[in-house]
Amino acid sequence: LPVREPDRLVVAWKELRSASPGHWPFLAADIDVIGRESRTLESVAGVGYNGARPFIAIEHGSASYISGVSVSGNFFDVLGVEPILGRALTRADDVGGGEQVLVITHGLWQRRYAGSRDAIGRRVILGERPFTIVGVMPPDLEYPRGVEAWMPVAALTSILTNEAFRVDVDALARVRPGATIGQARRGLQ
Repeated sequence: LPVREPDRLVVAWKELRSASPGHWPFLAADIDVIGRESRTLESVAGVGYNGARPFIAIEHGSASYISGVSVSGNFFDVLGVEPILGRALTRADDVGGGEQVLVITHGLWQRRYAGSRDAIGRRVILGERPFTIVGVMPPDLEYPRGVEAWMPVAALTSILTNEAFRVDVDALARVRPGATIGQARRGLQ
């Protein structure tokens, strides 16, 4: 990925060796606890466990699909990447009741908005809720694979129609300078 010090980034999930599959997500709330308690991780964010998925996007009365993923508000800080236009998501975006915002990929910006600076501030309806585009990321930043737009975890919970759904995430973390991946793994265990 075109991010700052990619060798210090790790993706983590829970593993139940007795179960199949062995990849189990964290609850979104677990990410803050891991970030606060870890001595080997400099910063921790959440990224949707199910990866990018299609959302019906309505703009100017026309419907299409956008492949989106929920991430915690500090996702781009942990990656160490700045937008080329507008701003990244922040922790302040990732609270219930706030304005719903999106950051889009460079590819979507080119395809859907022809690279226009006017894309910032545009409103898109996802899940019957209005979202405002606040930023565009650099080319080649498409994590997880296939993503076209990132939304805060709190925004996803607001558009889920079934209260039984919960937001499951993998942990995206940046290992502290001087710590090893092995130390980080042991710390998470």
